[in-house]
Amino acid sequence: MKQKQKKKFIINKKWIPNIVLLGISIILTIAFALFSLMKNRVEKVTYTENSNIDYMVCLKKNNYFKEKCLDNTKNSYVADILDYITLDFSYFMNVSTKIDQEYNYNITAKILATDKEDSSKVVYNKTTTLVENKKVNDNSKSIANMKEQVKINYADYNDIITNFKKDYVLALDANLIITMNINYKGKYSKDFDEINTAKQMSVTIPLSEQMITITTSTKKENKTSILEKKEKGKTDKIIMKGLIGLDAILAGILIFSIMKSLPYKKEYLKELEKILKEYDRAIVSTNNLPSFKNHNQIEVPTFEELLDARENLERPILYYQSKTEDKVIFCIMANKEVYIYTLEAKDKKS
Repeated sequence: MKQKQKKKFIINKKWIPNIVLLGISIILTIAFALFSLMKNRVEKVTYTENSNIDYMVCLKKNNYFKEKCLDNTKNSYVADILDYITLDFSYFMNVSTKIDQEYNYNITAKILATDKEDSSKVVYNKTTTLVENKKVNDNSKSIANMKEQVKINYADYNDIITNFKKDYVLALDANLIITMNINYKGKYSKDFDEINTAKQMSVTIPLSEQMITITTSTKKENKTSILEKKEKGKTDKIIMKGLIGLDAILAGILIFSIMKSLPYKKEYLKELEKILKEYDRAIVSTNNLPSFKNHNQIEVPTFEELLDARENLERPILYYQSKTEDKVIFCIMANKEVYIYTLEAKDKKS
């Protein structure tokens, strides 16, 4: 046999399950790490709240004002010529990224009358609903817009207090309080705190007075806040540690298997090199394993016994090296018999 034996690394079939499992585990670890990275790429979420109350005071026909309605730049209004008041409530939430949000609002009107000498003494208190509760669910949105207009017939509320004071001869301070009640809840992800806002926007209109000054609880307001990011979830950490631990265990098992096989492989290669070197002229290398079909297979325990068979049969020893294992087959093909000697790495012990 003139072709020189080449030493090459062959993956043992017994290692393949461990290699496959290790590969899958590493892919899962990398995929989960990338998923966690993408999921937490937003480190800061900001949101801006805009709230405003605007109003117009509309008058009865009179000889002093040409305008039908006066805007909110006037400081005071004459109560006797008031017809109605339009109130425009607006609340706007703008988030820097899309979130799941849920919000609701309503508008109420409350007549509150207290003792003129002691405001802590409530004499009359009645609340009615002007706008029933409106609820909105918006997923994957970054904007919430709540706008509502209500018309207040001033005389309807003013007459109640005026008559009440006359009937019972009371000295009272009374106001009509129109309130927009807002509840907002927004959620970006479990890694961030939720946005929870409960807000009241109100307008106070004096009743049973000759001159009135309308006041609002808030002027035009623009408020920006930062949504705090929580510490990375414990579940993600546990899963990541588990995957890394699994990688380490599978890698350890694979390394142990390889290290365990090294002494056997060393003895195998030493024996194979000796045979090929000493009996080169008697051996013929083949790339394909001959078919043993229709032959009586005779396994011999040593290469020396195969040499004895060669001398008797005067036939060459065929040599085939496995492409998937540390294993070679030497054989002699006779008419009806085939003599076989198999050398494997596992056969030799350190």
